[in-house]
Amino acid sequence: MKKHPFSSIAELEILLAAYFETVNANDKDGPTDKPSKKKIEAEPPTMSGLAYHLGFKSVSDFEAIEAKGKYSALLKRARLRVEAEYEKKLHFQSATGAIFALRSFGWSDRMLNNPAGKERSDAMTVKIIQSDTQVAQNEKDVVL
Repeated sequence: MKKHPFSSIAELEILLAAYFETVNANDKDGPTDKPSKKKIEAEPPTMSGLAYHLGFKSVSDFEAIEAKGKYSALLKRARLRVEAEYEKKLHFQSATGAIFALRSFGWSDRMLNNPAGKERSDAMTVKIIQSDTQVAQNEKDVVL
């Protein structure tokens, strides 16, 4: 039984180009001949959409082939392209959906806020000091 729905690197390259051309075709705003023609909402590339377009039965099947083998490099680049599209959406006013998607790619808040992984210079250190003084349980225990 065949593990993947394509038979060569060239065929995979054609399928990948067709997928990204299809989703990017909706992004282009060209002049229309008909004023009543509705603008098509841009369809972002997605991992499940990519896996479906390539003929996989599930995203996990896609990830299995992506993990190793001769198709690995092309599939990793395709994943990176989808991830880049979500990353672009972080610059819009409402980026919650993009943040959720990037977290599913393994991103964390630390990556989003500090991509270089450097320590922040404005970080504070909190030190808890124990004292011998007992904390009052109620106002009657307080002597002025």
